[in-house]
Amino acid sequence: MKYIISILLFTSIYSCSNPKSITFTEHLINVKKTGYHSRGVDVKGEHIVFSGKSGHVFSINQTDSLNQSYILDSIEDFRDVYITTDYSILLLNSGTNGQIWKLLADGSKELVFNQDSLFLDGFSFFENSKIGFAYGDPIDSTFIVLKTIDNGNNWTQISTNLLPKTLTNEAGFAASGTGIQTPKQDIIYIGTGIADTARLIRSFDNGETWDVVNTPIKSGDSFGIYSMYFNSTKKGYIIGGSYKETTYNEKICYYTKNKGKNWTNISNGLPGYMSCIHGNKNHTLLVTTGRLGSYYSLNKGKEWKLLSQTPYYTCVVTDSKIVFSGKDGTFKIIEYYLY
Repeated sequence: MKYIISILLFTSIYSCSNPKSITFTEHLINVKKTGYHSRGVDVKGEHIVFSGKSGHVFSINQTDSLNQSYILDSIEDFRDVYITTDYSILLLNSGTNGQIWKLLADGSKELVFNQDSLFLDGFSFFENSKIGFAYGDPIDSTFIVLKTIDNGNNWTQISTNLLPKTLTNEAGFAASGTGIQTPKQDIIYIGTGIADTARLIRSFDNGETWDVVNTPIKSGDSFGIYSMYFNSTKKGYIIGGSYKETTYNEKICYYTKNKGKNWTNISNGLPGYMSCIHGNKNHTLLVTTGRLGSYYSLNKGKEWKLLSQTPYYTCVVTDSKIVFSGKDGTFKIIEYYLY
């Protein structure tokens, strides 16, 4: 069921004032289920959960062994997954029906949210909190935003009167479940695309009020914000491109240090469409992945280096690991050390 390949890679990036180096040790876990594609990944301590098409869920423990697997019937695609503070597993279905399921520690399951004709894009929780938010594509003139205060047992819809009106054709992307971010208590960012302008929908008071800011990332048709990584109120990254025009790479990745008021283009060095971006807590390591491979940066996106030519959908970076998930049940765990 699994095999491990250990590879030691050494890369140095030198600058005049602050040389940095990193080593990678790679572990490949191969489930290999043809047609099973995993876009949902979450990590809590040594517990890693992957979720994907047709209701598949895989759980890996600290020994890198595949110790649990589940299949929930009649599920289209679990595009996002979250390990709650009580180590239950929340699963978000993206498809013709918006559903959120909860897997309990004893293996029992419960449907905790269900709405027909709603396409859910992703969810995010405040760190070490029972409070989280999910969002879905617009119905009528606003995005659908849901809130839970009890680890996902119950969900309520935020009044559409509080949310900004959508642009023509505006929608979200469920490519990796990372189009929504909750970097700090009370702070929520949601990324959009497909319209003429890709925007950030924001709340700084736990969803009580909302506003919106424009971004310079290329948008329209299949372009927009596919993924974001914010780990503070002000500083964050957005990334995207187009799954149809995969080699377009000029305006696909940006950085802000002031909540989206101003943006710096950090697309240079990336080959094109990327479906996920993530990093460690102090931004000393950024990782992005997509159809054209995986890349990393040790200087906040000023330079990008190739990490792997293998395409993945999603990545999560902890203080010691990078976890990738992708097509046909291909999972990878990379241990890294910065010095």
